[in-house]
Amino acid sequence: SDIVTRIDYRAMMAHHQLHERDATVAAVRHESEIPFGVLDSDDSGKILGIQEKPRYTHHVSAGIYLLQSSIYRLAQAGVALDMPDLLRKALEANLEVGLFPIHEYWMDLGRPDDINKAQLDANVWKDGGLRRA
Repeated sequence: SDIVTRIDYRAMMAHHQLHERDATVAAVRHESEIPFGVLDSDDSGKILGIQEKPRYTHHVSAGIYLLQSSIYRLAQAGVALDMPDLLRKALEANLEVGLFPIHEYWMDLGRPDDINKAQLDANVWKDGGLRRA
């Protein structure tokens, strides 16, 4: 496992069933800021506009998925397939793929600093409320 979370799995399942999705992807909001002025230009190099230190917000995959059998049928036995490619296949097949926003605690453990932060957070929650996904 490479994430820890306090996601409400029952709420995610209820959301998945309510919307009758073939796949539901848990998602967290991620903000990023470019610390410089961004230049919008055309192919000739003419500046069309300037955005000073723009901030972007996106939903990103939290690495938690609910999948119906319709999704599994898209995979071929013995052929490696990662989740983004499987979801792309589902979209190409016009299957229903939706997101479930996570508002609870979520932390990716892909970097040493993230692991250290999650350990500090776990010490704050003495009730053992962190759940691995």
